[in-house]
Amino acid sequence: STSATVTGGTLVGLIGTDGANVTLAQTGLFASANAANGVSVAVTASISGAASGNYILVQPNPVTANITPKELTVTGTVVSNKVYDRTTAATVTAGTLDGVISADNGNIVLTRAGTFVTSGVGTAITIVMNNTITGTAAANYTLTQPTGVTANITTKALTITAGNVSSVYGSATSLGTSSFTQSGLISGDTI
Repeated sequence: STSATVTGGTLVGLIGTDGANVTLAQTGLFASANAANGVSVAVTASISGAASGNYILVQPNPVTANITPKELTVTGTVVSNKVYDRTTAATVTAGTLDGVISADNGNIVLTRAGTFVTSGVGTAITIVMNNTITGTAAANYTLTQPTGVTANITTKALTITAGNVSSVYGSATSLGTSSFTQSGLISGDTI
């Protein structure tokens, strides 16, 4: 909306007791509905009252004001639990913008993103949210990240298969380092 709330105007030049008999009313329209500093405001002022006919009102232009971005939040954030993969990558599966002006619904897009604070196995691990907004109306908003979001990292299955090693009863058997194979070990981890 381009409607502006105009406050603080006073009449200058009233004679004697006419101040009690002249009332000032003001309305305004921003030149743009977009968030910015120093936006031009077209102010329309009028006077009324018993003594108003004795005066000519000069409009108070130019006037500027700031339009600050509207704060948005994200509700219903859900992050999927995952199997250990040695990374902090998180999959955000749900979350909806809250606070978007209805006229902007088609002009702002939420991209959900987050990371685990640790890559290790655990329950209720904190997720650091890194959501972003884009679109033609995005500059008119600020985004507050959700807090208190958690998810689990569960253990990864590791399969060890022993090689065929034989030995004579009563003698020591050495498996060495190549007498088994593994599957499921993530690169960089060791057993």
